[in-house]
Amino acid sequence: MTINSNNTFTSINLTNNKKVSNEENKNDVKNEEKKLSKEETIIKARNDYKGEVDTRIKMLNEHYSKVVQFTKQFEHPTSHMRDKYFNSHSPYYIEGLTDRERSAAFLNEFHYFKSGELTGGYFMDPIFRERGFMNGGVEVARNKAFQRQEVNNQFSELLDLNKLSLPQDSKLRFTIDPNGYKVSISGLEDKNLINSLQNALNGDNAKQLFYHILYSASNGSSQVSDEKYNRFSVIRDTMDITGYNLNDLNLVDGKFLTNEGIDIFDIYKENIKNSDQIPDQFKGLHISSYKRDLDNLILNGFHSTPDLLLSIDYQNGSFYDVFQAENFGAGKTDWIDELHNSKNINPIYV
Repeated sequence: MTINSNNTFTSINLTNNKKVSNEENKNDVKNEEKKLSKEETIIKARNDYKGEVDTRIKMLNEHYSKVVQFTKQFEHPTSHMRDKYFNSHSPYYIEGLTDRERSAAFLNEFHYFKSGELTGGYFMDPIFRERGFMNGGVEVARNKAFQRQEVNNQFSELLDLNKLSLPQDSKLRFTIDPNGYKVSISGLEDKNLINSLQNALNGDNAKQLFYHILYSASNGSSQVSDEKYNRFSVIRDTMDITGYNLNDLNLVDGKFLTNEGIDIFDIYKENIKNSDQIPDQFKGLHISSYKRDLDNLILNGFHSTPDLLLSIDYQNGSFYDVFQAENFGAGKTDWIDELHNSKNINPIYV
C-alpha cells in the first residue's frame, strides 16, 4: 500500500461557514438574554479558544474512527496495526511514510482503538502533510491574541455596565497587587473617574485581569521574574491550603509561625494528608514541592523579594502589554504572522 493524494491519509476540509454563522447567531441570542449585574465577574482570564490544535484533533478522530472500524475486522487488531506500520513484509504495509509519521500514525490508531476517542494526538501523523508543521510558538501566540480580544470586549462591557466612559486617546496604566488584587490606575487627571474604575474592577474582575496579564507574559517579560513568581505562588498555595496569608505570619528562625506558634508547614502538610481533592500517590510530591519552594523563598529573603505586581496599558478599547517585546494588543500582532511565515519552525508533535 502506498500513500498518495487519493487515499485515506489526505486532509479533511472542516470549513463550514453556515455552521459557524449559526453558532454566532446562537451566541448573540444568549448574550441578549443574559442579565448582568455590577456584582458579576465580567472579565475572564481564560476564554474558550478553538485553534489549530482543536482542528487537528477533530481530523484525527474523524480519520481514525474509519480506520479502526476496518482494523476491528481482523482477529488480532493490534497485531494488524503493528504489521501495517512496521512489518514491510505484510500485504497491508503502508509505504511512503517517514519514521516519525509511521510512529505517530500507529500511536494515534492504537489510542483510538483503546479509548474510542482522541482528546490529544501525535501531530506528525501523515494526514497533516498538506497542512504542514504546526508551529508551537504561533499557536501559543494566537491563543494569547484571542484571549486579549475577549478581555478587551469584556472590559468594554464592564465599562458600559458601570456607565463609565474613558476619554479618547487617553493612555491608562493598570497595576494590580496580588495581595487582595487591588488595582491602581494612572494616566487620568479625573480622580473621580479613577475611583469609579477601581471600584468597578476591584474584586474578582481585578483578579481575572491579573491572571490575564500573567498568562500573556512572554519569557522575556521583565515584570515576571522567577523570584517574584515563586513568592506569589507560595503565598497563593499557602492561602488555598491553610487559609493563612504568609504576610500575616511571624517569620522566626526560618519558619512561618501563626500567633499560636504553630509552624505553617505543619498545618499545610496535615491539610494535604487529609485532603480528598488530591490523590494519595501525589500527596507526598505536593508536600515536598511546597517545602522546597517555601524554603527557597525564606532563603532568598521573604521580605526582600518584591511582590508580583503586574501592569498593563489601555488605550482606545484595547489593553497593551508592557515590559516585554511581544504585544497582543489591537494592531500590534503582525509579528505573529511573521513568525508563522518564518523558517524558525517549532512544531508540536503531541
